[in-house]
Amino acid sequence: MRGHSRKDLTKRTLRFWTLTRYPNYTIVYRPDTVPVQVVAVLHGKRDVQRILNTRQQ
Repeated sequence: MRGHSRKDLTKRTLRFWTLTRYPNYTIVYRPDTVPVQVVAVLHGKRDVQRILNTRQQ
């Protein structure tokens, strides 16, 4: 359950985890799956909301 949820970006149950060593990158994952499903690894300059909206649920 690392990271935090971002209800301002998506209503889906996703967590956003920014890596300390690579602060420009965020891992977006589904914490309710076993094993954890990584949805995306995104650079901070990308339009995260648009990318998440275009991906399958």
